[in-house]
Amino acid sequence: MENVYVWLGLFITFILIEIATYNLVTIWLAFSALIVSLLSIWFDNSPLQIFIFAVLVVIFLLYTRPILNKYFIKDKFHSDFKGHKVVIVDKENGTYIVKFKGSKWNAISNENFNSGDVAYIEGFEGNKILIKK
Repeated sequence: MENVYVWLGLFITFILIEIATYNLVTIWLAFSALIVSLLSIWFDNSPLQIFIFAVLVVIFLLYTRPILNKYFIKDKFHSDFKGHKVVIVDKENGTYIVKFKGSKWNAISNENFNSGDVAYIEGFEGNKILIKK
């Protein structure tokens, strides 16, 4: 019965981390811990509970995370940064290096830029920023 409190404690911890980050990182762990806490009421087998927890995390990650990322995180991220200003730092092999939010990113564009130019975010393609004048 003590395992119920351990799993509920993990559930609360994972929820608090998720609230702090909002990146759909620990929500899968939280859901799994909640389910295992309910199951631990009926059986007190720690190795089996840990195994069920691990299986549930994998299932949630494989089947639900891509769907939720597609509809929530990716769209939110893209729309939040569209139109933001970036500064061109350098150009390497047809890819621009830009400074955005305090770090350097790879960027691509059909337009030509020089170091020090200001560009604006048009969108994202994979892990590259699409920029325009």
